Amino acid sequence: MRPENRGLDPKADGTVAGMRVGISPGPLILWSSLSLILITFDGLAGYLSEIAALVIPIALICSFAHTFYSMHACTFHQRFSTDHPLKGETVEYELTLVNGGMLPLGRGDCSFADPGPLGSFSKPAEFPVRPEETRIYAADIRCAYRGTYNIGLTSIVFSDLFGILRLEEPIEPRVFYVYPELLRLDPSVEKLAASSGGDRAGETTGEDDPAIFEYIAPMERDRRGKRIAWKYWASRGFPAVITPGRSESAGIRIVLDLWKSAEEADERLPSEDAAASAAFSVMQEMSKRNIPVEFYAGGAPSPVHVLSESDFRALFDQSPNLIFSETEPPAKAFEWGQSTLLISTRPLTAAADGRAPLFSLFESAIAAGNAPHLLLCPPPCRADSEKENLDALEALAEGMRSAQSEGKIRSLLRIADSRKGTEEIVHALRL
Repeated sequence: MRPENRGLDPKADGTVAGMRVGISPGPLILWSSLSLILITFDGLAGYLSEIAALVIPIALICSFAHTFYSMHACTFHQRFSTDHPLKGETVEYELTLVNGGMLPLGRGDCSFADPGPLGSFSKPAEFPVRPEETRIYAADIRCAYRGTYNIGLTSIVFSDLFGILRLEEPIEPRVFYVYPELLRLDPSVEKLAASSGGDRAGETTGEDDPAIFEYIAPMERDRRGKRIAWKYWASRGFPAVITPGRSESAGIRIVLDLWKSAEEADERLPSEDAAASAAFSVMQEMSKRNIPVEFYAGGAPSPVHVLSESDFRALFDQSPNLIFSETEPPAKAFEWGQSTLLISTRPLTAAADGRAPLFSLFESAIAAGNAPHLLLCPPPCRADSEKENLDALEALAEGMRSAQSEGKIRSLLRIADSRKGTEEIVHALRL
């Protein structure tokens, strides 16, 4: 048994499924026929014919034995530069192969699980030949998108000299969970959440706000500088001060629309990654500021509550498992209540499946005055057309805003073009 990471110990426990033995019928028939022909001439030409009849069987036996020996004598060790790569991060991979025996090794080959771009494992691994020799094979693997990756060695194969026997040891590759890229957003993203207290310019979460009454406390030395409650002092007969409350966010609802797109992977994955990065980046910023978040993924009936940075980390650890498989638009994004940010890859106009377009839902929500904030993350092939649709939706929102009471419609409508990189998300969420 050969482990995935066993150093130089050929007897260590590991993650090998068991050796497979394969026989190639073509070379077997060829060499068996030739051996039978030579055996029929045994003794016709003295010792020479007897030696010729034994050469091929002995050579085959020695070749098979050397193949088993090579599989046993070869040891390996895999090294990865990180166990938790982020989206777009390059993992430096290194495979060390060692001939731990006293004889040269036979013909060997390695197979790899390659999640990176074409060419990560383009060159073959060179096996050590001389006894106690070490060979190092290196490759750079780029985890281009969020998700679950299998990286590394999948099998080691040794073949005999005659091409008849094939020994293969399957090896479970290392499983990596690649997380969305967390972006450093502008602090103004906090304004997406509905706030409590006075909406004063420059106000920050956690700041004492004299507009919010908290409680009255007896005047003490450490409470100097507080506003004196004169009426309370006069009626009760002892000095007291007013302790103000703090301006805090009432929270935000974040809805990640896990729409199942019909585009090919090279078009679909960039937009899905942009949506996931945007959602978790906003949640990270909110958790840093102690702003409560209700997170809905797709059509989930109940939210995940993120009240602190530890809550965010627990949710972030599950982010590689998000699968974009929803068909219907998320109803939670258009419910009355707290401020809502909808992050979607869904087209604004009618989709190919004929379902209700997102544009119509926003049109009704804008008219009712409860439209959510929208960050649209379309696939690259639809970015230009969706920008035109979003401009039309913004024009509609502006028209209704001017016709209604001031401040009734405050929805933010932005688009993040994945062709322009992650900075496009930062720019779209700058208020």
